[in-house]
Amino acid sequence: MPEKFETPFLELITKDWEDTEVQKEYFMKGKDFIQLISELINPKFSKLFMESQQIQENFIQIFQDFIAILLNLFTQYFNFADEVIEAADFLELDSSYHILKSKISKFNSIFKLFSEEELKQSFDELLVLRDEGTNKYRDNTSKSSLSLWNNINETQAFPLLVKIANLALTLPTSSSDVEQIFSIMKLFKSDQRNSLAEASLEGLLLVHQEFKNNGKIEITNDLVELYKLVKKEINQRKEKKRKNEQISPEDIQPNQEILLSEENQNSNENVFGAHALKKQKSQVKDNENICLEK
Repeated sequence: MPEKFETPFLELITKDWEDTEVQKEYFMKGKDFIQLISELINPKFSKLFMESQQIQENFIQIFQDFIAILLNLFTQYFNFADEVIEAADFLELDSSYHILKSKISKFNSIFKLFSEEELKQSFDELLVLRDEGTNKYRDNTSKSSLSLWNNINETQAFPLLVKIANLALTLPTSSSDVEQIFSIMKLFKSDQRNSLAEASLEGLLLVHQEFKNNGKIEITNDLVELYKLVKKEINQRKEKKRKNEQISPEDIQPNQEILLSEENQNSNENVFGAHALKKQKSQVKDNENICLEK
């Protein structure tokens, strides 16, 4: 329900969303709900307006029961009440000045990043940022906290806020990024490219991570020269390996020839000895058979 948007988050995660009374209090009903999911999820849901009232109510109940189960599972398996995660929520910059100030203060008390004087200076920066407004720093395409703080950092006007934000951005609040990296890695190292070297795979992942938002890679002269240098080093290593594998008879030293000759002689003696032993065993076996017949 729109009037419930201001409900504190810590209060929401304590609710039992499968409870009928909670659903009546917080979930939208009727045509408003259908209109919302038609706009946010799929326009095809608008076809429900042509159905009977009973069909609409049944659909809404099934849909919201499913949402309720998901919400309960989220609160069960995700540690939303963690004080670090709660304090790091200042990254979104979508709360009032006093709430953001409180969260930054709490975050700093956990990690001891600023002194008291620096903490006060960060509050001054926050006040200036609030007066300027954060909308001009937001990226409408990605809508991520990382792009927001990258844009703020480019101004170099809020060094302390950027410093504490960089620390907060490194905290893994979920394993989704790791899982996503494994999915991307499978795209790079496919069945057709299963011999891709570890260094090459790492380079591809780093390039993808760096340029996945803007989608453009600028090829500078420095990159071209670096590519030529790396290619030259690889070719030199290949040539050296090829020379080591292709040793001509002229490259063998006299001592090596004597050693190889002795090895061949010993090998031949071993072969002759094996044949003689086999022949001797055969003769002994024939003599035993003759004795048995007698």
